[in-house]
Amino acid sequence: MPKRPLSLTSFDNTSSLINKVIRSTLQDFDLLSDSLLSSNHNHNNSRLLTMPLDIKESATSYNIIADLPGLTKQDVKISVHDGNVLVLEAERKQESKEEGDKFYRQERSSGYVSRSLALPDNADHDKISAKFDNGVLTLTIDKKQ
Repeated sequence: MPKRPLSLTSFDNTSSLINKVIRSTLQDFDLLSDSLLSSNHNHNNSRLLTMPLDIKESATSYNIIADLPGLTKQDVKISVHDGNVLVLEAERKQESKEEGDKFYRQERSSGYVSRSLALPDNADHDKISAKFDNGVLTLTIDKKQ
């Protein structure tokens, strides 16, 4: 039986079909994750507030950088629990709606978020400094001598 050459057209159609299925699945996942992540407390459509972090170590300290766009330092609380657990809390209140306001899209996050981080044994929890600038919280935790 003679060998038939590989049909690139067939492959392209299959590839296109696979891409459509993948794209559709990802869109369904986006819709699902949107509905799972949206909070429904107070009967509003606020979304889950997040606090992405970077943590880095230098020779003398640990630095934690948290993105909190749209928040002020009054919206953020920093505490240490049990001597070695750093707790970062933030809350963005949902904008009040005036009577007659009509939202066409409301995507900005509101709500409460908390992150707890175990401090290393050599972190000096009595020597923590914080700076909040343009929605970025930077914590510096000195290392014990």
